Amino acid sequence: MEGNNQTPLMELNKALLAMEDEYTNKEKEYKEYCAAANMRMTKIKKDINLYKSSVDANKINYAMNILDLRFPTNKDYRTGKRTYSKIYSSLVSAAKTDLVSGLNKLKREYIGQKYYEGFDQRCDCEYGYGPSHGSVYQSIGLRNPKMELSDYDIECCLYLLENLDAVVTSKNLA
Repeated sequence: MEGNNQTPLMELNKALLAMEDEYTNKEKEYKEYCAAANMRMTKIKKDINLYKSSVDANKINYAMNILDLRFPTNKDYRTGKRTYSKIYSSLVSAAKTDLVSGLNKLKREYIGQKYYEGFDQRCDCEYGYGPSHGSVYQSIGLRNPKMELSDYDIECCLYLLENLDAVVTSKNLA
């Protein structure tokens, strides 16, 4: 008997074993990558929290002149005082993503939340316009969408969005 003595069944089983080994190795590499990436993300989140722990009022005020923030408000029926609430985190997250990725959305439209028919709904509208139904009661936009923002401008805006809790607290104390 000359040549290859392996049967097709043997070849298929060898191929299967080779694929299972490759799969196991790739799965191990993926788990190692995920663990390393999670460690890096955790460190970055800690750095952000450290950076947020001391609020720089100059950066906040500078960014307030760039960003147009419309906070949801409530009026206390006893005192008549208006109190401010936090902007939905999904709006803040969308604004931060757009700031970091080149302002493709915020140059054209504000990121908003409307109330209509008993439901909160995301509603992003072009500047100067609103939804056809309902009304926007909280939004994040640019005061001047045509203005070119520098890296420092974007840094200050991100800083403001990271520290919105402090801004809401200060608005309610004023």
